Amino acid sequence: MSGVVGFRAVFTLVPPRPAVVSFLARLPAALCPTGTLLMVTSLSGIGDAGLVAGMLWAR
Repeated sequence: MSGVVGFRAVFTLVPPRPAVVSFLARLPAALCPTGTLLMVTSLSGIGDAGLVAGMLWAR
């Protein structure tokens, strides 16, 4: 089954609204580590950014 067929199959089982809401609800969890990496990299370097990201991931 290709990815597009599987994606369309989800919307045949569930209306689009809950899927869109769940996608939007997960965005902050995905963007927090990315924003932290970018902020710490610009302030002190990539090594410190990796350390902070690892600490955030482990909590």
